Amino acid sequence: MAKTKTWKTLCRKCQSPVYYYPAKLLLESHSESQEDVTKRIVDCTCAGETESGKHTLSYNFPENFNKVDL
Repeated sequence: MAKTKTWKTLCRKCQSPVYYYPAKLLLESHSESQEDVTKRIVDCTCAGETESGKHTLSYNFPENFNKVDL
C-alpha cells in the first residue's frame, strides 16, 4: 500500500498546525506520476490548539504547505 503524503502549514489566525493529505481527484489524468503535485486551492481546518477555537481557511496547495516526513 502506498504511504500517505502529509503536508503541514500554520493557521493564519491562531498559528495552530494545519494538515493536508492530498488525494488524487477522479478527473485528474492517470498519466501523471505519483510525485506530481497538482496546484489547487484547498479549505482546511486547523487543529485548534489555542483558546480561540478552530478556523477553516483557504490555502494554496502546495505553495502554503511544507511536506512532512512521518
